[in-house]
Amino acid sequence: MVRLDDLAVFTRSAALGSFSRAAREIGQPASRVSAAIKRLEKELDARLFARSTRSLRLTTEGERYLPYATRTLDTLREASEALRRDNDRLRGLVRLSMPSDAGRNLLSSCLSAFCRSHPDVELQVSLSD
Repeated sequence: MVRLDDLAVFTRSAALGSFSRAAREIGQPASRVSAAIKRLEKELDARLFARSTRSLRLTTEGERYLPYATRTLDTLREASEALRRDNDRLRGLVRLSMPSDAGRNLLSSCLSAFCRSHPDVELQVSLSD
């Protein structure tokens, strides 16, 4: 199974053209970046980078794989952001009980504005004297 961290290391290494630069950017030792790439290559049974002492470049397989890895990470980021946005929204049931004068004279406009601002909240208001 491909690890998401390894995909992120792969995409950053490809973008930066260097394991050591990718390592500095993500705050990991270069040996850990290299190990992540080796794990990913083993999992995919494909060589993703052509390495030499002075350069690092994507192989044909790496070039083919990069857009998929990038889309996968982008999709996961979008999903996380969507969940965060949904979690920021108020929802549920709120029950209020108050004297009828207070409800009619003081809170009716506030409650209307609240309902418009938070459509996922259900208000049950009980007014009595």
